[in-house]
Amino acid sequence: MKVFKTLFPAMVLVTLAAGNLFASHYDYLTDLSAEWIAGPNRLAVTDSADAAAYNPAGTAFMKDGLYVNVSNQTILNYYGAEVDSAYPGPTDYESHKASPLVPNGYLVYKQDNWAAFGAVNILCGGGSLSYANGLPSVNEAVRMAATSGLYGNTSGSLGENIIGSTTAIFTNAEMALMAAGTPDGAMLTKLTSSKLAGGINVDQKSMGIAPSVGGSYRLSDMVSVSLGARYISMMKRSIATFVRGGNNGIDVKLLDVELTADGLAGIVGTDIKPTENLNIGISLESPTKLEYTVDVKTDLSYQQRVSKANGNTDGGKFRFDLPAKLNLGAEYNVTDNFKVMLSGIYYFSKWMKMEKLDSAGNRVNLTEKTHSYEIGTGFEWKFMQNVAWTGGVVWDYINQPENQTSDALYKNECINIGTGFSIYPNDKTKFTVGFMRNIYPDLERKNGAVVNPGTPAVASYDETYHKESWVVAVGMQYNFM
Repeated sequence: MKVFKTLFPAMVLVTLAAGNLFASHYDYLTDLSAEWIAGPNRLAVTDSADAAAYNPAGTAFMKDGLYVNVSNQTILNYYGAEVDSAYPGPTDYESHKASPLVPNGYLVYKQDNWAAFGAVNILCGGGSLSYANGLPSVNEAVRMAATSGLYGNTSGSLGENIIGSTTAIFTNAEMALMAAGTPDGAMLTKLTSSKLAGGINVDQKSMGIAPSVGGSYRLSDMVSVSLGARYISMMKRSIATFVRGGNNGIDVKLLDVELTADGLAGIVGTDIKPTENLNIGISLESPTKLEYTVDVKTDLSYQQRVSKANGNTDGGKFRFDLPAKLNLGAEYNVTDNFKVMLSGIYYFSKWMKMEKLDSAGNRVNLTEKTHSYEIGTGFEWKFMQNVAWTGGVVWDYINQPENQTSDALYKNECINIGTGFSIYPNDKTKFTVGFMRNIYPDLERKNGAVVNPGTPAVASYDETYHKESWVVAVGMQYNFM
């Protein structure tokens, strides 16, 4: 029984989790402005500075001026993992942590036939999760690590605090047998019967800040082109804390792992006006190479063996890129005051580089890759001279492979339903407020919760992953010229 190679397979995903709140791909976000929350089909927009993100070539068709557009989203999240009722432990694990600040900003300078633009977005992540009673994969990994003596096996040790008794922890002699790969029956009994003497808190956060710059040029009254570049700095962090209340209470951070990466991407686009009432936006974003570096800030296990066992050796590196994506949008003016929109995004996931680290710290290529896309439709109605009502719906097909899914990292398919209003008090100013409801069909993982991994007593139980979110966004745009 090679315990250190099989004991913690689920915890690998914990350090990679810290996922985004809602997205069309594993990492990408599409909620990049208050206008998108109010009407999530903006890939052909030509009258707002957030075109710098959604339809960069469309900035060449904006009115002349210097535009500043800023917005913020407040996102209320619910994440939950539910385990089959036969599971020998709690069956419900939930996070209700809100993300009050998710800001975005745009700057566009338009003159004659050309425009220059810049943006600062949270392109990935932008939120945090907090599971007060841990997660099945994390709780089981900590229990088995403590039972194996990785947190100490003497009176007053951390291992005793976690398990509650030194008699349930491997002795030094048993640890030597485990290292030699010759465990006995008494050791198996300890591994399968020990219990946590407290709770595990799991906190995850993720942030991908992405400044970008570019320019566009109008070739004719019908066609414009654009070229841009984007830099992204990614951070993902996961923390596991052991907590026990009472007179002999304890609150100890067991594991704190941070992953960081940065990369560059190029963006080309074109905007086409085949008729007076129809506008088509097209942009293509190159892949972004992201090589993550593992920083084990805290690992209280012996010689950081918990981190090493799940492949997160301090200083280790692996690739997990952002894929190329193709954005297609169309707007059609039915009347002077009413228009409809269509949008579609295709993510070239099958051609991206995806790796993980094995227990020896070696890179392992993830060969199973699936396509992802989103499609949507919406409207804008100026029912008053200075007020526009917008709305729309977008279906996100994420299609995450089941073997890359766990209670610590899951991406449900999603239906985004958004609506809101833009108010124009004068020719230079716009205020936007948007509301969105994100509906996630439940995602099921067969045999997702594993008990006693790496032992003859291993057992698996089905898991169901739930998600819900509500969004309120406010924004302002001002033209200084």
